[in-house]
Amino acid sequence: MDSGEEVDWIGIAAAVELEEAEAEAAAVKDAAAVAEAAASAARAKRKRERPHDSDDRQGIPPAFNLADVDPDPGTRKQIEEYATPEIRDEMRRAYLSKGVGHLYGHDFPRTLFGKDWRNFKEAWFANQKGESLERLLGVKHVLDTTSASLKRSLDAMFVKHNLSMSRLRGQGYDGASNMRGEFNGLKKLVLDVNPYAFYVHCFAHQLQLVVVAVVKGVLAVSDFFGHTNKIVNMVSASCKRKDALLQKHHDNLVLQLEHGEILSGKGEHQETSLARPGDTRWGSHHKTLIRIYQMWDSVVEVLHGISLDGADADDRGLASGFMINMETFEFVLILHLMLRVLGLTNDLSQALQQKDQNIVCAMNMIVSVKSLLQKLRDDGWEPLLISTTNFCAARNIIVPNMDDNISARGYPRRSRKMVTCLHHYKVTIFNEVLDRNIVEMNNRFSETSTRLLKCIACLDPRDSFSNFDHDKLVELANIYSIDFSSQELYLLTDQLNIYIDVMKRSTEFLACDSLSSLALKLVQSRQHLVFPLVYRLIRLALTLPVATASVERVFSAMNIIKTDLRNKMGDDWLNDLMVCFVEREIFAKISDKEIMVHFHALKNRRGHLPPQPRVQYAITS
Repeated sequence: MDSGEEVDWIGIAAAVELEEAEAEAAAVKDAAAVAEAAASAARAKRKRERPHDSDDRQGIPPAFNLADVDPDPGTRKQIEEYATPEIRDEMRRAYLSKGVGHLYGHDFPRTLFGKDWRNFKEAWFANQKGESLERLLGVKHVLDTTSASLKRSLDAMFVKHNLSMSRLRGQGYDGASNMRGEFNGLKKLVLDVNPYAFYVHCFAHQLQLVVVAVVKGVLAVSDFFGHTNKIVNMVSASCKRKDALLQKHHDNLVLQLEHGEILSGKGEHQETSLARPGDTRWGSHHKTLIRIYQMWDSVVEVLHGISLDGADADDRGLASGFMINMETFEFVLILHLMLRVLGLTNDLSQALQQKDQNIVCAMNMIVSVKSLLQKLRDDGWEPLLISTTNFCAARNIIVPNMDDNISARGYPRRSRKMVTCLHHYKVTIFNEVLDRNIVEMNNRFSETSTRLLKCIACLDPRDSFSNFDHDKLVELANIYSIDFSSQELYLLTDQLNIYIDVMKRSTEFLACDSLSSLALKLVQSRQHLVFPLVYRLIRLALTLPVATASVERVFSAMNIIKTDLRNKMGDDWLNDLMVCFVEREIFAKISDKEIMVHFHALKNRRGHLPPQPRVQYAITS
């Protein structure tokens, strides 16, 4: 047979198949028409029998689009609200095909798990040891930073991971207006959808705002930090000056070691340099002052060298002026004062930035810092004056007589407004710095006096559960009314009485010093099964965010992943690498073999993994 005949045969076979397919399609079409007619007659009969039923399916069109179904299971219309069982079944199938979720109006069947009958439980999504864990879901690229755009990105992230906005119990941002705006901020948009997603302003960010307010609010301190920035810039302007500073600091350390003024040890007296303070960098002001204090003599010598041998006449004049300003009693006094004040707030800032920090512990630390600042205000002047005087005497800096009169700061000399040196240094500088710091702490951390956090503070186990308040804990359960049924609220009253009695009788629970340690101890002793409602309150308290430090670390990690040589990385690839890098402790537990098998099973590939070796057994007598 030649090629032409073969083509004709193929054409004939195709035509025969087409005729058969048309005949079958016509038969199917006739059967479908008959079925549609029967269905229409049945619907008409049912409508005559039940004229009160509406055919519009309670606002749902007969042929609805699955994409129009609300992706959030918590905000969808409840299944029981639909008119007929047929519509409820249809919507239930649509909800289930849309995504995983605990549907309203539908109870999942209880299954036997071990010895217990279970359905949905929060413990499936938490650490079984009782720890509250913080995990990174991913990063999202937004085209603009408006609150509406951020809300859409947040919804997309929730849909991607099959999460429900109704299960959100806390949100925390920095102080930007698009985040915490009262009318159009992201906080307000989230609260409109879920009123139980309570907002907590990042504590670490608020603490930095306190530092910035004090730095800019007191005239003498503002002038001090202005000169400090200029000194750091002058000394670190070039590699030559940096090398000179490091060499002089090294020589001074060697000299102090030879005279026994300082002790050597592992990790001590490492090479360092001056750090620039910044309003947006947490703890940067304190770090700058520590470096200047430690390298004081070296900084003065470098400024002296620039004033003598500087290539630029302007630099020589500025360096001379900076050196004169540094070697004044007021500069040294403010340096020692701010080291003590910022030392307290910096310790609090470092504690707030710890991962998995809880709200009760953060509130306790804030209260402690406030009391320490007040104690420094009452009893700290004499020790500060002594340490400042000793520092000045060791470096031949003139110490003024505290009873002498000087011109008041901020007034021209012709006004003849005079004050004593004691009034200037103690009242104008010392008292004003501490008073402003205390006032700013109270204003910035006003959340500690809100209704929600006052109730949460009653769970604190410190001092033998001295903060326990039965009525406020019942009020806390009413605040989270979506997590407690009316019957559970009734049972909580008696359970709280038994709980506090058991806690105060047990030495192991009296030893707990934080809410997180209390949660761990409850799980270890299995008391969380005895007091499930109280444990639920503790879990809700541990869920509230404290600081956005973990998010800031994510953006810092982005500089490690997306470098200049890898600057064309796509958003999806960057997101995947970020999750693997940040949550590397989880991915380190996954073996390479499991990754290879999973990757190979995604789709058919040319190459195949080698088959698993068969284990052969031999029986010997």
